[in-house]
Amino acid sequence: MKKTYKIRAARNKAIVSDWIKGATLEALGLKYGNLTKEWIRQIVDDSGAIRETTPAIIKREKFEKSILEDLYNGMLPDELAEKYHLAKSTITTILRAFGVNSVVDEQERKKKYAKIVKIYQSGKDGPTTASLCGVSKMTVSRVLKSAGIKTRRGGGRTAVSAGSSS
Repeated sequence: MKKTYKIRAARNKAIVSDWIKGATLEALGLKYGNLTKEWIRQIVDDSGAIRETTPAIIKREKFEKSILEDLYNGMLPDELAEKYHLAKSTITTILRAFGVNSVVDEQERKKKYAKIVKIYQSGKDGPTTASLCGVSKMTVSRVLKSAGIKTRRGGGRTAVSAGSSS
């Protein structure tokens, strides 16, 4: 048996042992040399190991369930992050782990589109609206068109005729 195979087998055994004790896939990946969650998951799945539910896991599952309930009751990811004192990216990761990407993405999109419309209707021009919302001018144009809002052309400039003198 090759030395690297023995080392890898011992490492995988330790990974499975730690996972059974309740370590997360992310923590295991870091502990055992920057392995991805997917790689760790594959090692655990291949081992056939089953983890008993620990109080910490039960607590986390209840926490995640309450986040999902709040989402389905109409809270946006920003609001969930504030309520649960987590980063918005953490909330998004939790929701995506439960397959909720489309709901999150759709809510975020609607919120951003409403902001674009509101800023544009307050009198800002397209490029300024794009800059304030962190989107391209084309996105502003597309959002306004889909909302049925006629865009102002020329930014309020007046044409000067060729024959006029000042």
